Amino acid sequence: MEVTQENFERVLPTFKDLLDGCTFLAMDLEFTGLGMNRNLDYYDTLQERYTKLSATAKSFTVSQVGVALFTWDGDCGYQVHAYNFYVFPRPFKSWDKRFTCQASSMTYLAEHNFDFNKFFRDGISFLPLSEKEKIRKSIEEPNDRGHISLSKTDKEYLEHVKSVVSAWRDGNEQTLELDSSNSYQRLICYQALERFPPLQGDHVGFYVEKAVDERNRTFLKLTRASAEQIKSWKDNVQEQKRQELEFAAGFSRVFEMISRAAKPVAIHNGMLDLAYMAENFVMPIPDAWSDFKDCISSMFPGGIADTKYVVHSEFSSLVGNGTSLAELYQRLVTDAETMEGFFDSLGTSAHWKMNFSFAEDSSAYGEAEPGKLAHEAGYDAVMTGCLLAQLLRMLQLKSGEKPALGMEPSLMHGLPHVGRIFVGQSDHPYANVFGEDPVVDRSHLFYLQNLPQNVGISDVRDLCKTCQLGSVGISLLGRDRRIAQVVVQDMSIHSFHDIVRMLKQRCPWSDCHVDSYHSYQEHQLRSPTGKRSGDHVRSPLSASKRPRRAGATADFATQTFAIPPHNKGPVASSSGGCVLM
Repeated sequence: MEVTQENFERVLPTFKDLLDGCTFLAMDLEFTGLGMNRNLDYYDTLQERYTKLSATAKSFTVSQVGVALFTWDGDCGYQVHAYNFYVFPRPFKSWDKRFTCQASSMTYLAEHNFDFNKFFRDGISFLPLSEKEKIRKSIEEPNDRGHISLSKTDKEYLEHVKSVVSAWRDGNEQTLELDSSNSYQRLICYQALERFPPLQGDHVGFYVEKAVDERNRTFLKLTRASAEQIKSWKDNVQEQKRQELEFAAGFSRVFEMISRAAKPVAIHNGMLDLAYMAENFVMPIPDAWSDFKDCISSMFPGGIADTKYVVHSEFSSLVGNGTSLAELYQRLVTDAETMEGFFDSLGTSAHWKMNFSFAEDSSAYGEAEPGKLAHEAGYDAVMTGCLLAQLLRMLQLKSGEKPALGMEPSLMHGLPHVGRIFVGQSDHPYANVFGEDPVVDRSHLFYLQNLPQNVGISDVRDLCKTCQLGSVGISLLGRDRRIAQVVVQDMSIHSFHDIVRMLKQRCPWSDCHVDSYHSYQEHQLRSPTGKRSGDHVRSPLSASKRPRRAGATADFATQTFAIPPHNKGPVASSSGGCVLM
């Protein structure tokens, strides 16, 4: 189902009901840019990789969000309700998001029939929940405007206003219009009228509101009213502001519903998607990778499974190099030949293949040729969810289980993969947003620092030949390219300590020093320009205030992905770690 600003409010109640009843959901995003992937380094730390991806998420914006809800329906398999939300960051109050567009990404979207009018003109508004919370507090608890220093001209103007208002109060006219030439004059008028001496006896008071005349000029309108009428007016104004805020929050309300529902969430190659979700719909993302992990674990208390990581870790021999979402969907979900081969290898039959039935408003996705609608967020979410369901069944069969026909795939088999996000172009097997990250062996990396300006890769290669290090990979790092990273391909030729000793002894550059990977990282952290953990941040969503559904405490009987025991969990730390409200 396509959802824009026009039908969003009508769709939302049904979406919430289906969300609350679904087994799991899948999400996918489209963006106005993907950043500069050539800046990614194979040996980035996870903090370095996150810093690069977060810069992308801060620079661009989300243009489309796909959400597919999967509900187990016995012998029929899963029933699928899919939503394709067009979103656009419409300005509201002081929030006016700036974003850029990358020509290659916009061209790519156009080639895949993306409707830019629905993005810019009809896109559902959204506010980060942190911004929504800030505005809500200003509505519920309006701050005193404070004292404004007035010039002589200002004082003369206000004396005139007071005399006009006093004369009006002594008369019988129901309303009074005060001309003001600019917003500053209206502000000091508000301040003066708030402190206007109260009338005694049976006289009524008045309330002040901003109005616009037929020539589009703004003025202040005073209306006589009793105390009860003034209170009623103030209550109506507050309620109107709340409704305006809810409308401006738009799609962020959907994201809040998803978080509160605590359902398992499927993504595909989703590291960048998670950064975009947090930055656009929750809060400005923190600088530190560890803080970001705390935010994500709180945003998705039902758990996250990255289908690309599951395929790479469990079924890479079955699929080969083709691990794009469309390729995997075709091979593992729709291609009978591939699945029959897998089932035959386990001594089972192909009746274990998952079945999916699509709701009427999502039937176009079910009837589409595999991959034909790829890169429409709603369809990509469908492919991701179907892929997760099939992978869960495959993991179940791979473990030796032979479930009864019509039995739902157990999420228990997804437990080892929960929170593990695929990291491309890296030796990290995954990034764990729900626990400890894997430790990778980089003892074969060495660094030559403080090289002379005229030293190039060929000079460093000559040094490595002198040390007889065998096959090596060499890169120049840093803005001034005065750091050489040497990757020794075969550590069996020399020991680690011998390599360090030879590089130090035979290095022809007097000011150069040699570091292991560990020493180099320590040096980077001590450097004024090194990566440091950012200040702890607090998300606008709080796990402590989230109404928990029965059995949602990491219990697989309720079909909720459990957070592994070593995870810190969505609880505020004493240092103010990120949690959801």
